[in-house]
Amino acid sequence: MKRSILLGMILILPFLSIAKLTPEELDLFRLREATAVYINSEKLTIDGIIDEAVWQNSNWQEGFIQRDPNDGTPETYRTEFCVFYDNDYLYVGARAHDPEPEKISAILTRRDNYSESDWMYVSIDSYNDNRTAFEFGLNAAGVKHDIRRFDDVNGDEEWDAIWEGDSHIDENGWTAEWRIPFRELRFTSSENMRWGFQVYRELPRHNNELSVWSYWSHSEEGFVSQYGSLTGLKDIRVKNPIYFAPYVAGSAAISENLVNPVHENNYDLLSNIGADIRYIMQKGLTINATINPDFGQVEADPADFNLTEFETYFNENRPFFMEGSNIMRFSLGFGDGDAQFNNLFYSRRIGRSPQGWVPEDDNKGVLTYDNPDRTNILGAAKLSGKTTNGLSIGVMEAVTGEERGIVFYEDESRDAAVIEPMTNYWLSRIQKDYNEGETSFGGIVTAVNRKLDDTGIDYLHNAAYTGGFDIDHEFLDRKYAFQGALAFSQVQGDTTALQYTQTASSRYFNRTDRTGYKNLQYDPLRTSLSGYAVKAILTKNSGNIRTATGGTAFSPGFEINDMGFLRQVDNINYFTWVQYRKWEGMKHFRSIYINLNQWANWTFNGTRRNIGGNVNMHFDYNNNWSNGFGINRGWSGLDPSFNRGGPMLRTPNNWNYWVYINTDGRKKIELYIFGYYFINEDNVTGWQVEPEVTWRPMQNIQFSGSLN
Repeated sequence: MKRSILLGMILILPFLSIAKLTPEELDLFRLREATAVYINSEKLTIDGIIDEAVWQNSNWQEGFIQRDPNDGTPETYRTEFCVFYDNDYLYVGARAHDPEPEKISAILTRRDNYSESDWMYVSIDSYNDNRTAFEFGLNAAGVKHDIRRFDDVNGDEEWDAIWEGDSHIDENGWTAEWRIPFRELRFTSSENMRWGFQVYRELPRHNNELSVWSYWSHSEEGFVSQYGSLTGLKDIRVKNPIYFAPYVAGSAAISENLVNPVHENNYDLLSNIGADIRYIMQKGLTINATINPDFGQVEADPADFNLTEFETYFNENRPFFMEGSNIMRFSLGFGDGDAQFNNLFYSRRIGRSPQGWVPEDDNKGVLTYDNPDRTNILGAAKLSGKTTNGLSIGVMEAVTGEERGIVFYEDESRDAAVIEPMTNYWLSRIQKDYNEGETSFGGIVTAVNRKLDDTGIDYLHNAAYTGGFDIDHEFLDRKYAFQGALAFSQVQGDTTALQYTQTASSRYFNRTDRTGYKNLQYDPLRTSLSGYAVKAILTKNSGNIRTATGGTAFSPGFEINDMGFLRQVDNINYFTWVQYRKWEGMKHFRSIYINLNQWANWTFNGTRRNIGGNVNMHFDYNNNWSNGFGINRGWSGLDPSFNRGGPMLRTPNNWNYWVYINTDGRKKIELYIFGYYFINEDNVTGWQVEPEVTWRPMQNIQFSGSLN
């Protein structure tokens, strides 16, 4: 009966293009179901043109509902899709109807570069856990965009899969085809399989319209948990579960400038060999291994000019470490600021630049140095994935080799020493889902062990261990959520290593004004240091008013940077956030967001680092312009890090104001202007203006320039 009503609703959708559907009518478009049909795909060409007979004779799904700009109304132009599969691939074909195909936005960019184009996305929750999905997007120019979604609402755009897809514009709109290898998905095979499934379309010229196949409103929380279902898949097995990718790399540098008293040739020749191996198991788990991995396939990090006392966080792009990274993360942060990077596992520690140096002879003039740029990974292996009962498993071990550096002197002599010891990295991570993914509980253990014997290195930890438990719980129909974590750490080493740890920028135990602070106990004879961290956050995730409140605490002895990432300890943070959002029923606006924030920050001795608050507002207009502004107020505090080991520095009361305006990104010329003004109680002022212009004379050519 429900299916018949749904079919009837789909037939009359074109005549309801303005009116919002009733709640009862919208319920018919929630948690929908599509069926994949098994085919012989020998004559199927992935060119974006759906002209093969298999597409013409299929059962097409249609009836998309808008989420933007008119939440709960039918889509402006009809969208339809169908799904097939064979022994190796999942096939999706889709048509985006458009009566004005000459106006379709088909901007050509590099892969994964989002643009104001017409897009269609296919998203697959192959674990069927309501938390994890693999998403594949195509725009009308054939540009690919893939995303790995985790924890229901988070997305990892660094993830790259190997898949095929193309699109084509014709007189009826545009079409797209996807061929997604089963080996790029993660699932457990069974006789009757059910996956979470979603398809959505972006139509920029109609006020940035977003329409979805399986509907949920702006007032509801979630993303993956709101998917429909894909059925019809039977006993799928990865035909070639073993993936082996060997590589050989070489480079040559030739220059007369290379010739010097200790280097007689005008050339340097380098070579490397290694391989990546992957084995996909039938129970939803994957084994990965790498031998001497190839860093040449990874894009270079952006240039970083950092004059602060804290290190810069870099994203991970190496394929081995990308696999299962959503399972192995253990977050100690929250939000979208710097705190989001706080994690017990930071994979960039493995294969990092050597941390040591070669002791120099002060009586000789130094000519040059020869130090490796990175530590060689001798080998690494991991097991990751998720079982049918909701148990996520992540186990990894990696071994990096010993690295030596050389210092050359003007008298043609040289000294050599170990600058990075052989090191073993271990991680074990498990999580268990309950209540259809509404609750997850997990734990983690990491260990770093260095072989320091006979290296002369006494400034690195010989061992570093962390462990913790975390919980993510959604309740009252996912309207509210709680995130909690408890973590511990211990580092061990020579007294010199622990002196470096105690005087590092994250804690400064050696501050000149530490007298009387019981938590700042600098001990030059210490050989170990232990600490803990706590996170507790409560959020309201639905309705026009959203809130979050909670805090984090990192004890002075908490140290995780041998395998994790954390900039500062001896820190207790508390915050409250309230947001009012409106997305419908307005004449000139598509959406309005008003945020109120308050925060406070103390050391473990009760010294106030800072306290502050702000009000900010953001407006999206119906002409696709946007702007926002904010006012921040900060009250004075005492900062223990500004003087880098000196006494705490008083930070004065201050105000700052900011504003931005962004014009329509769909036009050939787009303008963006940002302005900022700061003043404190001592009448110290600062200002910043940043205009930027982008010109797109054609859909495949773009020029941009900015001034700061």
